[in-house]
Amino acid sequence: MSNLIHDSNSTISELTKKLATQLTDRGLRLTTAESCTGGNLAVALCAEENTAEFYDVGMVVFSDAAKERSLGVRHETLEL
Repeated sequence: MSNLIHDSNSTISELTKKLATQLTDRGLRLTTAESCTGGNLAVALCAEENTAEFYDVGMVVFSDAAKERSLGVRHETLEL
């Protein structure tokens, strides 16, 4: 789906609107896990109309322990 969304000249709002449309049209739902972005992606997605139609869960997880516990990230992966 990335080839349907990506456009280096688009604003964040334009990209999230395109993503929302593509997900809704396909009957798909999105779940995100963010760390360093601090929830900025979730904020952008929630600014779209009818967010609940395409966005299921957004998590902001900072500590390595929480990433392992909540997201199932392997400890070895976090050491890279």
